[in-house]
Amino acid sequence: MTTVLPAAARSKLESRMRQVFGLVLGLSHLEVVANYFQQEAVFLPIAASFFYLITLSVLSVIVTALIGKFNNTALVAHAAATLFTLAVLPQLIQPAGSLADSFHHAWVWWAVGPAGFCIAVLGKNFLTASFLPVLSVAWVVTELQIQWSGAPLLYGIQDGLYVFLFAGAVAGLLSLTRDWSDRVDSANQQLAASSIAMARTEAMELEDQRLDALIHDSVLHTMLFAASAQSKSEQLASAKLAGETVAKLETAKAGSPKTSLVTRRALFLALEKLALQSYPGLTLNVEQGDLERVPLEVAQAITEATLQALDNAKNHSGAEHVALDLEGLEGAGIQARVVDDGIGFKLNRIPRDRIGIQVSILGRMATVVGHAEIDTAPGAGTAVVIRWEK
Repeated sequence: MTTVLPAAARSKLESRMRQVFGLVLGLSHLEVVANYFQQEAVFLPIAASFFYLITLSVLSVIVTALIGKFNNTALVAHAAATLFTLAVLPQLIQPAGSLADSFHHAWVWWAVGPAGFCIAVLGKNFLTASFLPVLSVAWVVTELQIQWSGAPLLYGIQDGLYVFLFAGAVAGLLSLTRDWSDRVDSANQQLAASSIAMARTEAMELEDQRLDALIHDSVLHTMLFAASAQSKSEQLASAKLAGETVAKLETAKAGSPKTSLVTRRALFLALEKLALQSYPGLTLNVEQGDLERVPLEVAQAITEATLQALDNAKNHSGAEHVALDLEGLEGAGIQARVVDDGIGFKLNRIPRDRIGIQVSILGRMATVVGHAEIDTAPGAGTAVVIRWEK
């Protein structure tokens, strides 16, 4: 079993981290706005275009973080817009616009640090290691050209080091946090795999017991009958019974691959344990499982799809109540139903590449010739029915 839950902790961390950063970026941009309008007279009119470009890129970071799409593109766009503005800034100053006594930094300075943080939030270590030195050197060069301070080289180097070290420290902390979330995901996957392995072990033990019973009842009965046979007809009957017994054993051996089956009872117990660990406030309605056996790959698919549905309900629905129903269908079929009273959503608005639904629920069940149904609407909650029929 390679994976049960697809990076749930990492996914939640990334989403929250980017939303918080979007809010912080928006608040920090207020300082850029305030300083720009204070210094507006010092710059050529075209400088307004660069100011609004940076402002628009900040808004794009905030919006994409909230909707959970294209945020990487927005982060790169904001960093690039800031770096480009920094590069052309000396050409945007009025010919008589040197006001070193009034302003120690040009307005774009308050966008330089956040631009470095944008690259850090991306989580691409190579890109961070490349961009931060370029950004820091670009600021030093800009300081030397505009000379808005008494010692432009000294202050430029200090400011450049500040950007490099501070943004680098943030990138390091984010990397450690991501590593921690990956460890949490790995631990959850190992726990789920362990539960399925326990279910498989129980199925193997039950199969051994069944074969032992077959050997005891059929083989021993055949041997006793053969030992007591006196007449020719009894001997012929004994030989026929022996042939039937051998046929039974061959059928049991051929039709019972011990290592690839789990019982419904063991699967339900494993799913119940994993579901409560994933969602402690869950309402559980579990039918008492029986000893009907299902293929291991089916048990894995049902487990992953069910846990993913619970993860979606926990992290995206805003529900007060979530319930999980587990029941056996005719034959060895299984049905799991996850219901929440959350905000719901429009199914036709879910991107085709949305991993949680398309891959871990619908796609995972399709690989074992099962199926999943999702019944939802905005404001009406969500019901996910996962079914496999033998």
